Amino acid sequence: MSMEGDFGRGDELIVMNIKSNNHIDNLQELIASGESISLEFKEKFDDRTLESVVAFANTKGGLILIGVSDRGEVKGIRIGKETAQNWANQISQSTEPRVIPEIELHEIDKKSVVSILIKEYPIKPVSLKGRCYRRVGNSNETTWHTDDTDRTDFHGSFQSVRIRVIRAIRVLSDFCNN
Repeated sequence: MSMEGDFGRGDELIVMNIKSNNHIDNLQELIASGESISLEFKEKFDDRTLESVVAFANTKGGLILIGVSDRGEVKGIRIGKETAQNWANQISQSTEPRVIPEIELHEIDKKSVVSILIKEYPIKPVSLKGRCYRRVGNSNETTWHTDDTDRTDFHGSFQSVRIRVIRAIRVLSDFCNN
């Protein structure tokens, strides 16, 4: 089964590839290795999945497997025709800045498992409803709220990010005025 769809909002484009038995050849080995700093198991897609998306985006990226229990048991998940597209939209619309996931469908022992690949986001922090998460070991940790501008302990200094943004705005302003 192969399904490709392009959809988006405004100038943003979400490209999603859903394939059975895709390029992750060692999926069963990955599951056997257990959750880690870059691998998370979820039996279903819910708010905790969105927290993992943000945590992975704020650290080194990672893979979320939907349809797998915390203990690594493949439970499988029922997925409809529009489910993956809805999940991708929910992820991109719930995160600030928007995270664009890569979602793929796999079959293990005749059970459907969905992988959601999240790449490390270049501009941090990424937040969910104003709350930031990062990956620590095999779990997500709340770091701080985006309205808490006094905090400077998230992947370096918040102030240094602010300074880089101000410099970028000045460069663009100079460019546009010349």
